[in-house]
Formats: sequence, C-alpha cells, structure tokens
Amino acid sequence: TYPVRLPKFRRGDIIEINRSYFEVRANESGNMRLFDLQNGETRYVGENEPARLIGNVLDSETALVAYRENDTFGMLDPGTYENIECIAKPWLDITEGGEVRFIRDRDNDAIILIG
Repeated sequence: TYPVRLPKFRRGDIIEINRSYFEVRANESGNMRLFDLQNGETRYVGENEPARLIGNVLDSETALVAYRENDTFGMLDPGTYENIECIAKPWLDITEGGEVRFIRDRDNDAIILIG
C-alpha cells in the first residue's frame, strides 16, 4: 500500500481567489499554475491558497454571440434565449455570430468567460 495525496484542484478547474477567477492549468509540487480569466496572464500560487471551486471547463456552456460593440457584446443564454451583456476580455477573440464558452458562478450570480 502506498499513500497518495491528491491535489485539492485539478487541471481545468475554475476557481475564485480574492474575488478573481482563474483556470487551473497545472498543479505540481504544491504549486498551481493559473490562467487569470480577467487579463489572460499566468500566475503561480501555493496549493494552500484559500480558493473556492466554481466548476470545471468540462461543465461549460456555449452561447451564440448576438452582437459586439467596442468592448461590450451580447450573447444568448442557451437555456432561456435571453440576451446577456458582457465585457469582452482582452485575451478573448469575440466575433459577432461566433460562439463563446462560459461557466456560471451561481453563488455570486456571475458569468465567467472561459473561451
């Protein structure tokens, strides 16, 4: 028998740290490599950093981009077909008529764009 310690978060998890959202890209030796979903930068934090799990990229939804005006775009909610207005992130290529992936933070009633 061998003791194995599994990491708290796995690759593809969307987490919240200090009111910011990140995607876990790697979890090695007690350190996590995170992709900042606000500005597109890579950060490294310790695995013991207080964080809240939102979901995983495998749980994401896809929405149709209805329009885009400067930094604002509208997407159709795939469940209700209502328009949701969002601010385009600098690292994300949003085109009218295209699709965008997102995940919902139900605790904060927020839409998190992931790709």
